[in-house]
Amino acid sequence: MRKGIVLIALTLLAARLPAGAQTPEQPAQLFDTGTAWDLGQGGAVTAVRGNLAGMLWNPAALADLTQRQVVYAEALRSFPKSLRFVAYGQNGEGGPPGGLAYLRVDNAVYDLKETAILYTFAQQWTDRLGLGVTMKLSRYEYPGDAKELLSFDAGALYDVNPALSFGVSVCNINEPKIRDAVVLSETQTLAPLTAVRRVNAGLQLRLSPKDRPGVVGAAGRVYHTRVTMDLFDVTDEIKRELRFGIEHDLNANLVARAGLLSSTPTAGIGVRLRNLTLNGAVLFGREGHRATESMLSLASAF
Repeated sequence: MRKGIVLIALTLLAARLPAGAQTPEQPAQLFDTGTAWDLGQGGAVTAVRGNLAGMLWNPAALADLTQRQVVYAEALRSFPKSLRFVAYGQNGEGGPPGGLAYLRVDNAVYDLKETAILYTFAQQWTDRLGLGVTMKLSRYEYPGDAKELLSFDAGALYDVNPALSFGVSVCNINEPKIRDAVVLSETQTLAPLTAVRRVNAGLQLRLSPKDRPGVVGAAGRVYHTRVTMDLFDVTDEIKRELRFGIEHDLNANLVARAGLLSSTPTAGIGVRLRNLTLNGAVLFGREGHRATESMLSLASAF
């Protein structure tokens, strides 16, 4: 009787499996920096508040926007990938707090294109704690087919004190399958790809405080130097990265940035003109490791 049950179970299992060898599913990450601002800081931005690049890395970054913001970012030299990011964000005074964005990525390594619309809802739950969630509707195009799917990110930011913040985010919570197996020939098949779940954690330390003219107390301080550190992809022992970044206000109109994305150095600069900020950044690639990347982005607050 037991042998019969085992035989039936094995038969059912075999019937469910397609004939031939199975192509193992592969993890995929089409991009790991999104704007010139976060590229200049080595991608160490999980614990940084008030910047629309947070829609890509930690939605809680939009929880305490003080003004409406728009940003346009474009990768200028980033083969084998290209990227464009356009976003709008607002605080609760202008409507629901959060942001809306358009993302376009073309990655030649995976022979894959992604076009996505992102919506982020973020809110301050306490004076120190901000929470956020992002919903992303994507269309992935690959040889011979395309796929539409939903994915979700969530994050939190906590201010220990005015000078220190911690952040954590979970990207691709539902681990969407972004490409099915593609049969190129009788002997060649592209493996199916999955956007793997990533857990990122980081901190930001703000230094060089100065009080705003006419304002007294910690709430009125401006910190001219900001140091960040991220542990990117915490749960993956193979792809886990340590990232560093530093940002310093040279004066009221000029910001300098430098970072280390894993073992790759980055540098950036920002120029402020009234309500506009122009950011540029370069990642200095190394042969056999990763290619050189450069980006420009334009942001406005109003």
